[in-house]
Amino acid sequence: MEAKKSTRTNVPSGFKKIETGNFPPNHDFKKNPELIGKITTIKTVPQKRGKKIENVKIIYVADTKTGEISAVWDSKALEELFSQAKVGTEIFIRGEGIVKLKGKKTMKKFTTAIKK
Repeated sequence: MEAKKSTRTNVPSGFKKIETGNFPPNHDFKKNPELIGKITTIKTVPQKRGKKIENVKIIYVADTKTGEISAVWDSKALEELFSQAKVGTEIFIRGEGIVKLKGKKTMKKFTTAIKK
């Protein structure tokens, strides 16, 4: 006996769709330069960089004021923060814009802090 194909295009009311690879929206440091909140999750995901696949960390931060959760991806400028980050830690990140490096390279600059 063959299974019937569903004609439903969404999930029923009251249900939250769960999928592999779901991430909260990335925090937009251009729109809102400061993020103060508590780390709720730390994940490591494979990310293609050139021909290599590297594991990259992502932290989910619950904004202290709104409770909204946003994702922050690890970068060279956030390396030290990510090395000390733990779930439950309250953090501060301020996007300082883009800094020009030697040659044509650029790097995002951040001011970061962890609450004691």
